[in-house]
Amino acid sequence: MARFFFYSGEGEALFLAHRLQEDGHDVTFWVQNPECRKLRLGEGVVPLAASPEPKKGAVVIFDQTGKGKAGADFRRRGFKVIGGNPFDADLELDRSQGTKIMQALGIATPKTQVMASVHQAQAYLATRSGTWFFKPNGKSTTLTHHGEPKDLIRWLDWGQQFIKGEPFELQQGITGIEISTEAWFDGTRFVPPFNATLEEKHFLTGDLGPRTGCESNVVWIWSGTSPALPAATVLRLAPMLKASGYVGPIDLNAILTDDGEPHGLEWSARLGFDASQAYSMLIDGDYGEQLEKFAHGDLTRWKLDEDRFAMTLRVTTPPYPVEHAGAGKAMAGLPLDKAILGDAHAIFPCDVRKDRQGPCLAGWSGYVCAVGATGTSFDRCRATVLSMAEKLTIPEKQFRTDPVHRAETDWSALARMGYVARHGLAA
Repeated sequence: MARFFFYSGEGEALFLAHRLQEDGHDVTFWVQNPECRKLRLGEGVVPLAASPEPKKGAVVIFDQTGKGKAGADFRRRGFKVIGGNPFDADLELDRSQGTKIMQALGIATPKTQVMASVHQAQAYLATRSGTWFFKPNGKSTTLTHHGEPKDLIRWLDWGQQFIKGEPFELQQGITGIEISTEAWFDGTRFVPPFNATLEEKHFLTGDLGPRTGCESNVVWIWSGTSPALPAATVLRLAPMLKASGYVGPIDLNAILTDDGEPHGLEWSARLGFDASQAYSMLIDGDYGEQLEKFAHGDLTRWKLDEDRFAMTLRVTTPPYPVEHAGAGKAMAGLPLDKAILGDAHAIFPCDVRKDRQGPCLAGWSGYVCAVGATGTSFDRCRATVLSMAEKLTIPEKQFRTDPVHRAETDWSALARMGYVARHGLAA
């Protein structure tokens, strides 16, 4: 039995704490956001900590970036820590710095300009053509916006109320396959095998509605010791990660153009997002034992199912996807299907607590859970997660009816580029 202390921002890793507890490990969960604590997020699902103080010998796991100071303090005190890396802010939260790191590593990027003001951005766009993206610094995904220059200029007149004088990026749109590649670094080296994700970022079926980070995704494992796409992207970061003592997963989201060249878009330097849920379904054996060995630098290779895909689908309730503090308070206590806490390996709770009558909505975001399935067919995985979502009793539930609808088309293109086997998984 391993011991884990979760230092969670707003409950993002509740699913993992629940999984490890169900597997027989000693788990304690601390939620940093005081509003989430008032809503008792996670209560009754896993043991909640009264303070951010781990038990002796616990592995500390962070699920948000920007917690490098807390992570460094735990490390100084002798705790083994996954996440909480000072370097993660440069990678993920400061987009311009993250782009510079890609370029320094020889990873191509779309044409990108850092803007200090809306006026500067509008003047720049006035001389451009094609599609451009506005990308803010920080964690927000819903504020990302794209369009033709004239439309983006007009949108910036409205959007400047949210920018508040902070620098941001303008990035030229390019066509291709959007794919994320992830690897785990233990402070000294990468621990294989590596994995990849295709995801749908928009809230509504047909890629309509706001960007929510991820609504559905599919994950698979790259075979071999140095597969081509990881070698061309995240594995190049090894010297920087080693120099900073980085411990945890690192992901690069990129566009593959027709010639197969990756163009880096953004880093994700944390656990807690939906691909982590799908990845957990591909773990062979005891996930907790492997996480503990990884944290101590003793894991030489993850035990993973390299012959199947894993797919997850978000299930939510209003006011999701409103992105402001405590948007879901009015829905706190909403009764949820008891099945949400029934299978920690296939249903992943998020904005949930449990009272005497069963699970209910904590009331933070309205992101109730994700449901997941594994298999060798995208279509069968899709049918399974849709059936799971349909069967859950959740008032006013919301979910996409076309999870990872681009998977088959993109897989064929990846096969043409030589990245995957045409009729199998990773080449």
